[in-house]
Amino acid sequence: MPPALEAIPRGLPSFVLDGRIGVQDGEHSFFGNLHWRAGKDGDELMLATPLGQGVARITRAADATVLQWPDGRSEAAADPEDLLEKVLGFRFPLAGLDYWVEGRLDPRRPGVAEKARDGRLDRLSQDGWEVDYLAYSDGRPAKLRLRRKGIEVTLIVDRWGG
Repeated sequence: MPPALEAIPRGLPSFVLDGRIGVQDGEHSFFGNLHWRAGKDGDELMLATPLGQGVARITRAADATVLQWPDGRSEAAADPEDLLEKVLGFRFPLAGLDYWVEGRLDPRRPGVAEKARDGRLDRLSQDGWEVDYLAYSDGRPAKLRLRRKGIEVTLIVDRWGG
């Protein structure tokens, strides 16, 4: 039986995942691959096209988020969502997504979680985002759909690591 939500460790998110991501907001869309390393010292996300060509590298530490383009240009900001909206054209919920991808609410802000009968997280609402957990693999979230004011993000985790 998969672990209940309470069984997930409550510390800072720490994981490595490889997956696919799709973002649509009516005007813009992006479909590609994602490699994400989250840890106590920060995050590193690598976005690539479906064919593997690098699109952006995002690093997040306690004091700043930096987005680096393949040509070496970079943008930095204290607020990760403001930065991503400025350079990508849409808001992306980076501030809470590291918790949500693990199947838990971000403990720093209020939110509501709904569990399925089997004890796994079925849906959560936080920061204006609705997150549906569409599939699990080996007790961990494998497919998520995030929606907020005309934006829809689909995240498929192909492989969980360390």
